[in-house]
Amino acid sequence: MINRLNENIIKRTKQVFLTMFQVEVEAGAPYIVDSEIDTGWDISGVISVAGSLSGLITMRYHRRLAQFLLEHSRLQSMDYEMNHRMLNDMIGEVANTIAGNVLSEIVVDELLISIPVAIQGENHTISWPRNTEITAVPFKIGSETFVVQAGLK
Repeated sequence: MINRLNENIIKRTKQVFLTMFQVEVEAGAPYIVDSEIDTGWDISGVISVAGSLSGLITMRYHRRLAQFLLEHSRLQSMDYEMNHRMLNDMIGEVANTIAGNVLSEIVVDELLISIPVAIQGENHTISWPRNTEITAVPFKIGSETFVVQAGLK
């Protein structure tokens, strides 16, 4: 399932970024995440999954790239508080769109998907379900990177 999951993450991430931001992304080689040392990200969009599969799908960004994407979405505001809310909404919606599309291609049984949650904070961590292998697909936009991670069982 991991190979199929990674293939769909790559396919759907490329589609969503081209559609939402008119930006092409370059996928790197998938890898397994060590959840104990996976820090260094500033903003994450998190989707919880329950049903025939359970776990999390996350998208993790550095602040500079998240701001770049907000500018390309044409949603940016001059008001700091409004900009902060729109950034959270955008990060959550991108994660929700990609997770929903990926899961619809690999699961035929019923799934429940949470509303998206955005987490901000330098070097924040994600509490992954125990005994779950976490796969990650890194992406690049120019010199900036982000990652889509999935820990499903």
